[in-house]
Amino acid sequence: MVDVSGSINNSESIRGRAVVAYQDRHSYQDRFSQTSQTLYGIIEADLSNSTLLTLAVDNQSTTPKGTMSGGLPIFYSDGSRTAYDRGASTAQNWASSRTDALNAFIRLEHYFNANWQLTANYVYGDNDLDYDVFWVKGEPDPINNTGMKPGSINYIDANRTQDTYEVELNGRFNWLGQSHQLLFGYNTQEQQFSTPYYASQQSDYIIGDFTDSSYSIAKPNWQSEAAYGSYGTTKQDALYVAAQLNITDALSLIVGSRLNQWQTNQDNFGRMHDYKISDELTNYFGATYELTQSWALYANYTDIFTPQSRVDKNGHYLSPIEGKNYELGIKASVLDERLDISLSGFKIYQDNVGEYTGDAIAETLQAIYKPIDGTLTQGYELEINGKLTDNWNAYFGYTHSKGEKPDNTVLNTTNPKDQFKLFTSYQLSGALDNLKVGGGYRWQSNSYDEVNNPVYGAVEVNQPSHGIASLMANYQMNEQLSVSLNIDNLFDKHYYSQIGFYNQYRYGKPRSFSLQLKYSL
Repeated sequence: MVDVSGSINNSESIRGRAVVAYQDRHSYQDRFSQTSQTLYGIIEADLSNSTLLTLAVDNQSTTPKGTMSGGLPIFYSDGSRTAYDRGASTAQNWASSRTDALNAFIRLEHYFNANWQLTANYVYGDNDLDYDVFWVKGEPDPINNTGMKPGSINYIDANRTQDTYEVELNGRFNWLGQSHQLLFGYNTQEQQFSTPYYASQQSDYIIGDFTDSSYSIAKPNWQSEAAYGSYGTTKQDALYVAAQLNITDALSLIVGSRLNQWQTNQDNFGRMHDYKISDELTNYFGATYELTQSWALYANYTDIFTPQSRVDKNGHYLSPIEGKNYELGIKASVLDERLDISLSGFKIYQDNVGEYTGDAIAETLQAIYKPIDGTLTQGYELEINGKLTDNWNAYFGYTHSKGEKPDNTVLNTTNPKDQFKLFTSYQLSGALDNLKVGGGYRWQSNSYDEVNNPVYGAVEVNQPSHGIASLMANYQMNEQLSVSLNIDNLFDKHYYSQIGFYNQYRYGKPRSFSLQLKYSL
């Protein structure tokens, strides 16, 4: 990585930064490798003492080879569990999901005075995906590991462009002896997407033993015309207002409303979807009460409105998720404001929550979901973040969350109920003052999913509770050059990164090492 920044002119009214990064990595998975490149540039220009113009461009591209679509089969054809090595992959060498993402933005900030500011943003995104898909399904023979069937073998040539405009006016005003804040904003966004699927000219595939070194199927010739795909536009507009009102020195209220318009016109694998939502109002209310200079109580309420792209058995999009979110907590800033602490409890009521049925639409292989009304997710969170000493940083986060359906059964069984993360770093002093060392540990409780066994029917598969440790070291060789070493999954723990979807699973990454050299000007 090369990182260059500084002033472009003598008066320092124009400043810039450029970053170039390249990565070439191999994987624990058979036949997989990937290269990636990142180019990033940003320029800030002081048009006047009160006006700032910012322009930025970011381009990221990846070229993987041997991309595994889906995962490994959970069961053999006799109903017994598989137990593949973590390096096992059903992918072919030619299977690849190449991506190229270009994002750019322009921001203009103008300060009318010390209290009021106007900001205008334009963001452009252009994302391309070239995907040679090789996905197999079914259950192999327990003796020779053959017998899986083609699930999806095609070529996807996808493009998505996005234009976003936003204008915000925010500032401070005095009223009844207190200072308050006010925000007005308008946001509009339009996406255009095209995702054609080109089928293989062949159909007589024989899927061999993917754990054998000779496992290979020639890359197909793709049809010249797309067999099906997804095409369309999505447009959303929002007008919003928010205010922070300081009622007393100790009590402040935050209120906000957002008026939403959302429309999509799509041809989704041959099914037409014209859907429009007008004048959907969502509100936010919050209150903070300072007990002391360091400790405060707070409470929040938020309306939920989230359009979704999941489909039902007929290929129709599920209605937007709607609901209400309640949160109550206490927060503090201690050790001379170096350490932040927060503890909160929450309850989330939602309708139209998509639940995976375990099935897929035969023609398109889209996962089928059914909407669930009356769901309740509740739990609590604890976070501690900041400096324990001048040289010692630490973060600890713990979350307990439980989702239930109206019949009191578990919602989203693949989500663990308990999770925590711990990370700490220490900047050495004396002769080693250029060295920073650290480590982390992330843990989650057990989870499970219901899948279809070829012999016994519906059964549960479990993801046991597990924790993953990591270490890091960073050495600043001089003002421009630094080197970093990271070790993830220090104790080489076996776990699943995904289990159950399409009756398949993926292993989490084994112990890995990464070395980064960074040069800055």
